[in-house]
Amino acid sequence: PVLVAFAVVAASAVAWSCRTPKKPAPLEKSKAAGEILEELTERERQRRKALEVEVERVKGEKAGKEREIDRLRKIKEDEESQTLRRHHEGLQRAAERKAEEERVVQSERAAAALNRTEVRA
Repeated sequence: PVLVAFAVVAASAVAWSCRTPKKPAPLEKSKAAGEILEELTERERQRRKALEVEVERVKGEKAGKEREIDRLRKIKEDEESQTLRRHHEGLQRAAERKAEEERVVQSERAAAALNRTEVRA
């Protein structure tokens, strides 16, 4: 019995060491793997394309917002410029009125002085 068991173990070991390597996977399996890989690659391409489209959309929105900001800035600057121009014109008119009043006062003083000299003479 011990010899038989030993013989069985030895025969199994010899048989195990002499076995042939595994056969490669059948062609159908590699075709399926290739199709799966191709599908995954296509999905990745589509995902990247969708991301590129989204990036371009966001860039377009950003450019539109920047144009709107520039337009509003221009409007604000124009309004400020008009306000300053009106203020400047108002100051100029006030200065002209003041100068006119000064000329009238000097004219009246000159006339009064002339009248005094005529009265003395």
